[in-house]
Amino acid sequence: MPGKVIARHQSVPGPVVGLARALREQETAGALAGIGMGRNAPATATLAPLAIHWQM
Repeated sequence: MPGKVIARHQSVPGPVVGLARALREQETAGALAGIGMGRNAPATATLAPLAIHWQM
């Protein structure tokens, strides 16, 4: 449906707090968490519109 709100933006700080906590515990864990977040963003930006289009 055009104009229908699917979801609202909830919280950006949550994952950033987790990343900061991982960096504080161990540098390698923080680096891997950052890589994971960086790889997830383009995948979500690409696949989410396709999934929404597929649902309609």
